[in-house]
Amino acid sequence: MKDYKSLHKIVLLLLALLISPYGVAQMEPNAQLKAAYEQDQEDRKHGSLSLYRDAQRIKLVRSLLEQNKLKNAEDYYRAALIMQHGQDSDHYKQAIALAKKAVLLKPNHKQARWLACATEDRYLHSIGRPQVWGTQFVGTFEYSLEPFDRHAKTDQERIANNIPPLQEILRQLRAMNNALTEEQSE
Repeated sequence: MKDYKSLHKIVLLLLALLISPYGVAQMEPNAQLKAAYEQDQEDRKHGSLSLYRDAQRIKLVRSLLEQNKLKNAEDYYRAALIMQHGQDSDHYKQAIALAKKAVLLKPNHKQARWLACATEDRYLHSIGRPQVWGTQFVGTFEYSLEPFDRHAKTDQERIANNIPPLQEILRQLRAMNNALTEEQSE
C-alpha cells in the first residue's frame, strides 16, 4: 500500500509538471508566429526592411495575443522581437512585457533577457529619456550611446541579462566609430 501511495504522488507531481508553464513538456511553438519571426529575421539579414511587412507582423502578434495563442517562452520571445521592430513607444512597451514573460517561463532564456533590456533602452530613447543598459548605438556619421545613464545598471546586472560590462560596450562603440572613420576616408 505504501508503494502505491508513493507511486501516486510521483504521478501527480509529473502531471503537475506537464501542465505547468515551467514543466518539461511545453506546448509546440505557434507555427504562424514562427514563420513571421523567421521572415522578420530574413528581412533584416538582407537589408530589405519594410514598414508594411513589420506592421503586418505586429498585427499578427496582436491577433495571436488576443486569441491567447502564445503558449511557451519561444512564442513570447518571437512576439517580443517582432514588436521591438515596431515604430513607436507602445510597440516597445509591449515588447518589453512579452520578453519578460518569456524569461518568466524560461529563466535561462539568454536572448529574451537581452531583448527585454535592449527594448527597454529603445523605449526610453523613444520617449526622450536616457538608456540605462547601453544597447542602443545611434548615429549616422558617428555612433553614440547618448543619452545614456551609465550608472543606472551595474556590470553584474548587465552580465546577468546577457549584456557585456560597460567597458566592453564602450570598446565596441570605439571599434564601430573607428570602422566608420576608415570607411569615410576611403
